[in-house]
Parts: sequence; C-alpha cells; structure tokens
Amino acid sequence: DLHPPKSMIRMCSAFLFPAFAEELFWRGLLTPVVETGIQPNIGFAMLVLAIHVASHPIAGSTIWPRGKHVFHDYRFLLSATVVLFGATVCFLMSGGSVWAATFAHG
Repeated sequence: DLHPPKSMIRMCSAFLFPAFAEELFWRGLLTPVVETGIQPNIGFAMLVLAIHVASHPIAGSTIWPRGKHVFHDYRFLLSATVVLFGATVCFLMSGGSVWAATFAHG
C-alpha cells in the first residue's frame, strides 16, 4: 500500500537518518579538511573509518538491539567498510562536503 506523501517522507527520513547524522558526526566533526588549515591526514581518516565501522556491533549490543543480528554479521561489516570508505573519499575529495559523504553513504 503506497501513500505518496507519507511514503516520500519516510524515504527521505530513512535517507537522512542515519546517513546525514552519521556523516555529520564521523566526517564533519572528526575528520579535518583543508579549509580548517589542517591538511587531511589519510591515516587519521582511516582511523575514524575503522572506529565508525567498529561502532556498529557496539551499537547493536547497546542502543540499537534490534539491529544486533545484522550489525554483528561480517558481511554487513564488510559492506559498511566499503561504503564508508567511499563516503570518506568523497568527503576528502570534495574539500569537506558532508553532503557528498551523505550521498555516498545513502
């Protein structure tokens, strides 16, 4: 059963959260970019990426228990690593655009 206004709102909200919220935190706040006067440190960006991926099983065991089964699955974690690596690359290549990382994530 498709209700256009309600389903569009759901689709947009599903895209914006968690993608935008996560990218705002993990890339926007924790990964420095050239505009801040700090050259992007690829090693630091990869550390943020690794912590972000590792946070999923922790979230599944604590704040998001209904996602525990998925968040502990190695296939999900591998997929998350690939997607979040792409989001990190988009963020760095765009000069720090959280939107670029969000679209890559979403």
